[in-house]
Amino acid sequence: MRVILTAAASTFFFATVLFSLASSFSTTAFLQPHRQLVPPPAYDTWHWQEAEGNVCANGSPTGFAYNLHPNATELVFYIAGGGGCWDTHTCFTKPISANLDGYNLTMFTSRTKGFLDNELLLFARDAKRKNPFAKANYIFVPYCTGDFHAGDNVITYQGAPAPIHHKGLNNMRNILKFASNAMPDAQDVWVSGTSAGCYGATLNYVPAKKAFPDARVHLIGDSCEAPPGWLNTKPSWNLYQPSQADCPKCQKDEFNSLLPAYSLHNPSSRFASISFKGETVLPGYMQTTAEELDKVIDGYFTNVTHTPTNQAKTFMTAGRGHCVFFKHDPLSATNVSLSSWFATMRDPNSFFTSV
Repeated sequence: MRVILTAAASTFFFATVLFSLASSFSTTAFLQPHRQLVPPPAYDTWHWQEAEGNVCANGSPTGFAYNLHPNATELVFYIAGGGGCWDTHTCFTKPISANLDGYNLTMFTSRTKGFLDNELLLFARDAKRKNPFAKANYIFVPYCTGDFHAGDNVITYQGAPAPIHHKGLNNMRNILKFASNAMPDAQDVWVSGTSAGCYGATLNYVPAKKAFPDARVHLIGDSCEAPPGWLNTKPSWNLYQPSQADCPKCQKDEFNSLLPAYSLHNPSSRFASISFKGETVLPGYMQTTAEELDKVIDGYFTNVTHTPTNQAKTFMTAGRGHCVFFKHDPLSATNVSLSSWFATMRDPNSFFTSV
């Protein structure tokens, strides 16, 4: 896999390329005598990056966005949510997944950038927001493949007018390779996501760990739980699951087994599951009732909290809802702010607790 750097974008990434006269980069341009970090176009602002091989559900090219801070040793990924689709009805007739017809710079600028700058706590640079990750590097991963960022299939559903590219896994791996080549000395990598992006962050934890083998790789998941066996209910996605070699305690097809199992295999990293007390969106996607999913969430949070490493914990907000990260600085049911809880989580010497 080769990632193309556009002429207007990421010169911050390591100078392993030579400029071509056409302001694009050819195969011969990727000479790597050594790595040298060079300044980005501007710090603390967003830049869009196309990535060769990354596609949306309709096959159109896509990329990701990055925001760099001087001398940062931490990297935070935020993986976007937006539903999912698995047949002609859900992908075409009445689509229930975001951006199936493409996602590009224009959409990032008009639909997403303001949310990242002004709402999402994890990416807040403003000191008033009390974001403990304010001095980290940021990467935003858009969602446009309908497969929870972890599918690996191209399929034409029966009666569909065109194929669907469920290539979320390939997209994520390309971005991880790009980021690890750019920031090989990152000490802490935080993989986070909301809703479909939460499932994507969780399913892509092992690929992230492999991309950054020398870093502590942490996981923060907002609003993703699943009934037993759910990972086996979408065969058209060809969904990635970690192998037993990579995650000895992970149970096949059991999404809720993954985060505690990752913690057992990576005891120096921290893991967080975040949710409302009751869900308003997931029951429909999980094909279960709100009451049944309430039981799933309660059981899952209990299991996470009691992971023997004591490095996996939960943050629960009172009431029913979906996407805790969409709130400015939400409080837990025990009146702890998310910003202060993140500060505790980020400090490896702190006593990390569920709230």
